[in-house]
Amino acid sequence: MKKLITFVSLALFTLEANARNNVSIAGSSTVLPFATIVAEQAGKKPGKTTPVVESGGSSYGKKGVCEGTGFQYIDIGNASSRMKLKELEYCKKNKVKLTEILGIVVFVIGVTILLLSRV
Repeated sequence: MKKLITFVSLALFTLEANARNNVSIAGSSTVLPFATIVAEQAGKKPGKTTPVVESGGSSYGKKGVCEGTGFQYIDIGNASSRMKLKELEYCKKNKVKLTEILGIVVFVIGVTILLLSRV
């Protein structure tokens, strides 16, 4: 089973993120369909803009969150793997506090392969 994890930068709640007028989400292509559905639902609320959702892979999502905080960086990074020590060090190097990174297990994927044999 593979856990899908969403990394959320608390910068999402800062004025800088709001200056962009939307939330930026990027990362795992596995999570993309689900993130898109959630973004579309969020955009239906009165006075809310639909978040921008992009793919790019788990590494892209994790790295994007750790590049910095502010409207020029992504707010939510989707990933299908945990952050590695090297990735956490990249966050620290960019002055993104580890307390600003929040990992949430959204769901677990179970893949079953069925083999049919004809007798």
